[in-house]
Parts: sequence; structure tokens; C-alpha cells
Amino acid sequence: MRTLLTIISIFLIFHIQAQNWIGNQNFIELFKKSDIVLVGKITDLTKLAVDTSKYLRFRMPLQSLTVNNPKVFKGVFDKRTIYYRDIFNGCGYAPILFENILNKETLIFAELRNDSIFQIESMNESPMNIANSIIEYYNYGPSLTSKQLTDWFFESLKNDDLFQLLNHNISFKQSPIYNSLESINFSVEQRNWIYEKLLSFDKYSYDNEGIISILVKYKDDTYKKLLKNYLIKLANEPYSNVDDLMLNIYLTSENNNLKKIIQKFKKDWRENTRKKLIQDFISRI
Repeated sequence: MRTLLTIISIFLIFHIQAQNWIGNQNFIELFKKSDIVLVGKITDLTKLAVDTSKYLRFRMPLQSLTVNNPKVFKGVFDKRTIYYRDIFNGCGYAPILFENILNKETLIFAELRNDSIFQIESMNESPMNIANSIIEYYNYGPSLTSKQLTDWFFESLKNDDLFQLLNHNISFKQSPIYNSLESINFSVEQRNWIYEKLLSFDKYSYDNEGIISILVKYKDDTYKKLLKNYLIKLANEPYSNVDDLMLNIYLTSENNNLKKIIQKFKKDWRENTRKKLIQDFISRI
């Protein structure tokens, strides 16, 4: 019985964490689903009595926060104090912070039910830049052209926090950005700027793999050298995301010998064998 309860508890915790993590990364969709979106400085956080609302499956503590000088980007907000049930907040697994932090400007996404807020999420990094980027995206409307999308994406990348957000959006097939990737066509100048940005990362990682993946179609020499340098640094880490990197390198060259090495690599989990395959792969690039 105790084992069963433990399994159920783990499932519920993981589900909540996943909900929050995906929600924050998928910030365009989060804006679309929210009734109120605003930027403001939180000056007070208070936990109130346990709420027994019939709308919630579990008993959750009701909370309140006070926002100073809010700038509203969506919906109507004419108060300073927000009462809410922060269902998903606090898992700590999101790459982008989403805790409600005192005395720091925060981008707040809220949903309403019966005229009261029942869910709230927030982002503390570059809140105004993120909000303006979202507004610009939606200002284009359904007639968003390839050039508009490309320029919007590129300008957003210039902000480090948006770079990280967009990088993760590319990895989620349910995100609006993922479904528009084919329409993004960077100019040579834009690509060169992105390559310089990627060179600032020490190695290939989740911090840049999404952005890297959309550059494969250009197959230019700078891109190939960049990927090779990343692979050399990961030559002794056969259990990292090195196989994704190898795949991108293959796609730029369409060298069947590289494809065969990747196939062997994925089938064989022995450490020394994988390291030898990586070295063989590097020698054939």
C-alpha cells in the first residue's frame, strides 16, 4: 500500500512540474491562453487561509500579491492586489525563473474564473523585453509573412533570455514557433551574427541545440566548422546529447559514411566503442 501511494505521489509531482516547465517555455501560447498579462514590481506576497473552492480537485492555499506600477499588455487590471491559487508555481525545474520574487519587475500571466484569478505564472528575466516581443508577434496577426517572422525571431534572439526561451520553444512540437520554423529564412548577415553568438557557448548543450537545428538547411562552411568544434569538445562524453550533434553534421554533408557511424553509435552503448565511433566520425567530416 505504501509503495502504491509513493508511486501515485511521484506521478502527481512530476505532472505538476511538467505542466509548469512547458507552460513557461511556451511563452507565446501562454500569452494567448491568459486573460490578463502585465508587467509590474511585486511588493508583497501573502499566504492566506486554505481555500476549499469547488472548482479545484485539491485543497490549495489561497495567496495574494501586490503589484506596483503595473503595465497591462492584455485584459483589464485596475487593482494592486491579486488573490490567486498558484497551482503550478514552485517546481524549480524550469530553465527560466518563474517564481514570484519580491521587489523585482515580473511578467505575470493570469487566468480568471468567476472574476477571480485562479492560476498565475510569472517570468522575472527581461520581463518588458519578453512582453514587447510577444506583442510584436501578435501585432502581425494571421498574415505573418516569412520576412516578418524571420526579422521578429532574429531581433528577439538579441536578448539573452528570449534566446533561451525561443531555443526551448523549437524543441516543443506543440509550440506556435515550432510550426513556423520552415518560414524562417535568415540572411547571410543574420546567420553570421547567430554564429558569433553560438561561438560564445563553450560547447553544444540544451542552451543552444534548438537554435542550431534550424541552421542545418543553410549548410555553409561556418556552420560546419562550428559543429565540428562542438563535437571535438564532446568526444569523451559519449552519453551526452552528442548523437543529435552528429545527426546535424550528417545533414549538412549527406555523407552516407557518417550516417552509418551514427547508426552504429545508437545501437552500441559501450563507452569505449562509442568514443572510437566519435573519433571515426570526426576524421570523416
